[in-house]
Amino acid sequence: MVKTKPLYFIIFPVILVFIYFFQGEIPSIYFYIPLFLVIISFIYGGMLWLLIKYTQKIDKKNLIKGEKIHFNFSIHNEFFLIYPFIRVVFYEMDYIFGRQTKALEFALNPFSHKSFECEWECKYRGDYTVGIDYIEIKDFLGLFSFFYYIREPKEIKVYPRISMLNYFNLNTSYISESDSIVKSNKEDMSNISDIRKYVYGDTLRKIHWKATAKRNELMVKNYDNTAQIYVNLLLDLKENHFGEEKNMIIEDQVIECIVAVTHYCLRHWIPVKLVYYNEGIKSIEGKNALDFEIFYDFMRKAKFNQNINFSDVISTYLSNEMEKSNWILFTVNLEYDLYDQLYEMSCAGYNIILIYISPEDLVTINKDEEEKIIEGLKDIGVKVIKVNIRDDIKQVLGCSL
Repeated sequence: MVKTKPLYFIIFPVILVFIYFFQGEIPSIYFYIPLFLVIISFIYGGMLWLLIKYTQKIDKKNLIKGEKIHFNFSIHNEFFLIYPFIRVVFYEMDYIFGRQTKALEFALNPFSHKSFECEWECKYRGDYTVGIDYIEIKDFLGLFSFFYYIREPKEIKVYPRISMLNYFNLNTSYISESDSIVKSNKEDMSNISDIRKYVYGDTLRKIHWKATAKRNELMVKNYDNTAQIYVNLLLDLKENHFGEEKNMIIEDQVIECIVAVTHYCLRHWIPVKLVYYNEGIKSIEGKNALDFEIFYDFMRKAKFNQNINFSDVISTYLSNEMEKSNWILFTVNLEYDLYDQLYEMSCAGYNIILIYISPEDLVTINKDEEEKIIEGLKDIGVKVIKVNIRDDIKQVLGCSL
């Protein structure tokens, strides 16, 4: 079948030349028989396309990066016709599933079916279309291809992994009542907004004694209209040009770092504000573990597609943000412009932690420049955590700075 099409391209010109020089019934028969076969084969292929049946299903739609998805599908032939050639092509057959998916080719006898089971590891976070993209069917001469496109593809959501940090070195004095009272002269003592763990600087009059007895640790009440000092998490969504697959690996490490820190803060009742740039400064706020899903859902689909420098994002946000809370920055781009911006912030009294995700495991970088900037930042009081692509996030972020 594979050689039929080029064979026909050779035969037809020869036949045309033959009947041009040798006219009569016999030469005409040599011409009309192949032509008739081509027409019949085309009609046959069209019928196969109309009669094709399939089923497909996946075991789950929401996964965590690294989990495996099980996919089952069947191609059915409920008639007496033979399918001489069927090719099944899947979505995301490139690096999304680590090149685990390959097109399948087979024939199908009358009144039969073929079933397949696939297991694919979800290597990257994000939203993906999975399953059968289209089914290619050929006629019995192999001259024509008929494509049956699937109208209802399967959708899955792959969430980043969560590294459960037991410790992260935050300056808790920024989250105490002594800081927030500067911004609020009066509280509504009748309405409790939430309950959190006691931190140094909270007054005894705000202790929630019932919750303290239940948890066996000091718990503090927050009231409505109480100004909170947030931990500001700034995420650099600048687009990099390391190559599409390398970008995804690096970006996933960035996202999993910020997921780990966000989860730690909210789990310990530390209010968080996630700031990023997407056609303007955007932010997401949360106070406790119940708010984590909002952040987690954003992290799944965050796109690194901006063309603005991280230092400019910080400067723009800083112009409207006066809180001197913990500032935790996440970036792949370690540049002198960023150093200059952090130098100004450090001199102004901001407490800064820079989590730098180094791409050196995948791409070539200027090591000397990287080391100079890191050492310079440490000299001006910025805490720098360097995370490599293959590092264990829990081990690196959970150590004391």
